[in-house]
Amino acid sequence: MIIVTHKAGRLGNRLFHFSNFIVNSLANDYKLIYPFFDEYAKYFPYFDDLALNKKNIFLSFSRIKLLDKWTKLLVKYFFHYKLFIGRYNINLFFIKLFSLYYQDRNNISYDLNGSQIINNRHKILFLNGWLFRDTDNAAQYSPYLKEVFRPGEEYLFKINNIISSCRRDGDVVVGVHIRRGDYRTYSDGQYYLDDEVYLNRMKIIEKKFLDEGKKCTFLICSNEKIDLANFSDVKTVFANEDLITDMYSLAKADYIIGPPSTFTMWASFYGSVPLLVIDNRKENILLSDFKIVKNL
Repeated sequence: MIIVTHKAGRLGNRLFHFSNFIVNSLANDYKLIYPFFDEYAKYFPYFDDLALNKKNIFLSFSRIKLLDKWTKLLVKYFFHYKLFIGRYNINLFFIKLFSLYYQDRNNISYDLNGSQIINNRHKILFLNGWLFRDTDNAAQYSPYLKEVFRPGEEYLFKINNIISSCRRDGDVVVGVHIRRGDYRTYSDGQYYLDDEVYLNRMKIIEKKFLDEGKKCTFLICSNEKIDLANFSDVKTVFANEDLITDMYSLAKADYIIGPPSTFTMWASFYGSVPLLVIDNRKENILLSDFKIVKNL
């Protein structure tokens, strides 16, 4: 049995993190407890039907809510990187703790098909870290992941309305993810883009498609307030919805641009939409630069 003890950021991070464990669990036939997705499970009907439980994959430790709540808190803080226990590997006969503390700090991924995992999966194995990955099985189980993480009908209804609005006046829908916040300092501000930079890249892309006789509509998604007047030079639709509607609207676009983010990466993976990471340095854009995210 494997118990994941790392709470991996927000929605995009957790979708990728959880998905790696799902495909590895299915491929290697072990019980998986992933206790840190419950706050997002409400968006996906697959979890309501407890279908994952039939695959031996669980979001909780117990059906008793209070017991499950306190167990999750214990796991979350006991294995936290700030504590000694969260940084080291410990083997206690039938219980094994395996941490990626140092790998995560150095951006080194760990293959879930490695011997540390596979040879110990019949123990109680606690895995702590962000960069656990299973690239071997992602392609095989990709259709299943898209079934698991299909949004509820109420979200699909809003998504379809947004995309229909985009396609009313455009031949090509380009999703634009505007994210700033902590990007002011991340990677020396390379991905902290103001509206002028976004507009510049949008105009370059618009020109590429106009040369092919196609009109663009840009679908703007952001978790911050956007002044749409700054984008009046191009045809835009502003989603301005909840995070699920925004993410999966991007997954129905024809292309996506934005700074590096698991939010847009998941949209690309789920919808097989070509994605281009943009920054404040490179202005030259080729349509061939867009790539679909295929690996988890």
